[in-house]
Amino acid sequence: MTRKGTTHNLRWAILAVIGETSRHAGHADIIREQLDGTTGR
Repeated sequence: MTRKGTTHNLRWAILAVIGETSRHAGHADIIREQLDGTTGR
């Protein structure tokens, strides 16, 4: 049984997790660049 709005809430949760993960990965990359002095280019 599917309730109205369940899909929307799950979609929002998945997108929020993806967004937070990408932001934290970016922060980790900045810290790594500062520590070892090399860039990803």
